[in-house]
Amino acid sequence: MNDRASASPASADAAPVRVQVLYADDVRELRQLMRHALTVAGFAITCVPDGADAWAEIQRHPAQYHVLITDHHMPQMSGLELVRRLRQSDFAGRIIVISSELGESTDLAYHELNVDALLKKPVKFTQLPDLIRRLTAACR
Repeated sequence: MNDRASASPASADAAPVRVQVLYADDVRELRQLMRHALTVAGFAITCVPDGADAWAEIQRHPAQYHVLITDHHMPQMSGLELVRRLRQSDFAGRIIVISSELGESTDLAYHELNVDALLKKPVKFTQLPDLIRRLTAACR
C-alpha cells in the first residue's frame, strides 16, 4: 500500500521547495494520522506499511525524499535495517525514528547510524511539523 497525499502551501510565504516525506509504519491507523497531520501542515507525504516498501520506494526515487520517518519494529524490514541500508546508499535526507520499543542498545545503534531524531511513542503529531521544518531548513 502506497498512499500519497499533498496539499497546497498554506500561505504565499511558503517555501519554494515542498518538503517530501516518506513514512513507514505497519499500523494503518498511524499512517492515516501521520498523513493527515503532515498534509495539513503543508508537506507532501507518501506512506508505506513496511521498511521493505520504504527501501523500494527510495530505490525508485532516490532524490525525491527530504525526510524519512520510520517505525522501528515492522514485519518484513525493521527501521534499523532500513536506516542501515539508507546510510550505505548515501541517502541525503533526514531520518526520524519513532518507536515504542526504543531502549539503550537500540538507541545506540540508531545514534551510530546518525539518525536525526529518535522519538518514543506516543508522539504528538502536532509537534512533528516543527521538527521537520528545523531538520529541512536547508532545503528551503
